[in-house]
Amino acid sequence: KPLRSAETPGGPAGAGVNLWVIASRSFGSDLAWHRGVSKPAESKVEGRRNVDLRPFFREDMATNSSAGSVPRTGLKNTIRFAWKKEEETRMPRDSFGRAVLMGALKLRVSEVMCLQGNAMEEAYDVTLHTEGMCDVVMDRVKVAAEERPLSFFNITCLAKTNFRTINVHMYNLHVADIAIGAFLSRFCDVTSGARYVKDSLGFWNGRRQFQVLLRPDKGGFDGFLHPPAVFSLGSDRGMLFYTRQPPFCKKCREYGHVTAACSTGKCRFCKSGEHEAKDCREPKECHGCGSRLHLFRDCPSRRQSYKVREVGGDKPMGHYEVSSLARSNFRVVTVNLYNPHVKDEEVRAFLGRYMDNVSSARLLRDSLGFWNGRRGFQALLREDPKGLGGFLHPPAMFSLGADRGTLFYARQPPFCRRCMAYGHTVASCSTRKCRFCGSGEHEARECDEPKACHGCGSSAHLWRDCPARHRSYFASSVGGAGN
Repeated sequence: KPLRSAETPGGPAGAGVNLWVIASRSFGSDLAWHRGVSKPAESKVEGRRNVDLRPFFREDMATNSSAGSVPRTGLKNTIRFAWKKEEETRMPRDSFGRAVLMGALKLRVSEVMCLQGNAMEEAYDVTLHTEGMCDVVMDRVKVAAEERPLSFFNITCLAKTNFRTINVHMYNLHVADIAIGAFLSRFCDVTSGARYVKDSLGFWNGRRQFQVLLRPDKGGFDGFLHPPAVFSLGSDRGMLFYTRQPPFCKKCREYGHVTAACSTGKCRFCKSGEHEAKDCREPKECHGCGSRLHLFRDCPSRRQSYKVREVGGDKPMGHYEVSSLARSNFRVVTVNLYNPHVKDEEVRAFLGRYMDNVSSARLLRDSLGFWNGRRGFQALLREDPKGLGGFLHPPAMFSLGADRGTLFYARQPPFCRRCMAYGHTVASCSTRKCRFCGSGEHEARECDEPKACHGCGSSAHLWRDCPARHRSYFASSVGGAGN
């Protein structure tokens, strides 16, 4: 029942409005339950009546399934105790532990990993530490299933015997996960994507893990169909292993014995006993899907990885126009302005003269978290047939009014600080060229042409009057910075 604030022992006013008290019978009164009495006893516990715990175990369930909340792969080493009759008084958790686990099943606390109350299933889920102990408990359940208190439960082992975690090692690391999954799906039901196994340093060791459910096979080893421990996907060889994997013969590709004990002259391709694999004349089958209509290189379930191969004609990839999504003109430009108060919008306006899709700025910080004055921008170089590499490059040195700055990026061509042109350095510069107007008749100090705006390149105004400019911290506080 709700516990009012006045009933909260030693608590302030209003401290108990969100508290609830659940009173249950003592363990002595539970003896009536063991005798088959379905109604709760009428004894008092601290002045309150005993409480029927069924409302706390049931939450508007339409059906009562013994394994409705179990994932497809099951629950490892877990046994579910679900109530058979709805009118029975539900046993509290501590009584279940004493009467069922410690009493009927003779389990110690150290042997049980977890005991959970499952309200949706009206059951208790008991998880053991080891698979062997789970098998021992199920054997005890079979012996005493008709005796009380076990007779009040539908007891189900939630661990699936056909569940496996398969470790796959391909010698070609660039084989796609979907190709391996398509191969495994020929023998088992793959329930997860690939998980890359890494060593203690964080490096991938080349192995991938898949969670699968083995398919039943009356003629198979242990009643299941097992994937081959050694296999090939086209020209790429691989191997796999998992727990409870039977012995595998690399000669005949069958389980149950090893190569040294193999006495069958059996072809591993067509399974014929009249010839060996080297003498087989039957059509080869696809390593991926098992079809004899095509090989693995033409399999529809295969996906090209690492490198797009040139294929044509009637092959599957011939129906597609393959193009790389990587942009050769993509650059991450690092800008360093000596005045840190210059706004990011002003730098973006300058870069927009040479590049497209300029992103917002990212302030670069050192190991202590301080901004080092540099800003990173992502942008696309514009195509220019006359430019180096076929692109138009922004100048490595520039000015925004009185504020000077530099920029650099990956694959940046050599830059001359004298003529402001790419393709050579100052030491090898032999051109007499004005860096303002581009004329070869005079140098920059002799230029009489109107100066251009540093932001948009217009000769109609200077940087301080440019519409694209946003006033920086210094300009807004002092009243303007001259060009």
